[in-house]
Amino acid sequence: MLRIVAAALVIVSHSFLLPSGGEPYPLSFGGYGYTMGRIGVIVFFVISGYLVCGSWLAEPRVRRYAGKRARRLYPALFVMVLLVTLVMGPIVTTSKAYFADPQTWFFLVRNLLIFPYDY
Repeated sequence: MLRIVAAALVIVSHSFLLPSGGEPYPLSFGGYGYTMGRIGVIVFFVISGYLVCGSWLAEPRVRRYAGKRARRLYPALFVMVLLVTLVMGPIVTTSKAYFADPQTWFFLVRNLLIFPYDY
């Protein structure tokens, strides 16, 4: 539930950017201002860090741990890279030859292979 609240803080924080171009700073500590989005990201990463650490403690073998992480993360990465390349790319491009451009396919392959990734 805390992760959902943290994600909601980020969404609400970003919603202020649309009409006003800025975000409120509801918390200030030591001269630093924290937006709701920043607080949400910090909470999300702290909780995620504990979960990843717990996952390692449950399976402290590098190969098995890495395999479990890959099986958890790679399917979502695969779907998102395909959606960005094959759906969003043609929608936002100004190129008439988007699918004929080799860079489109380099982007797809390099991001599916993860390293070296491409923007």
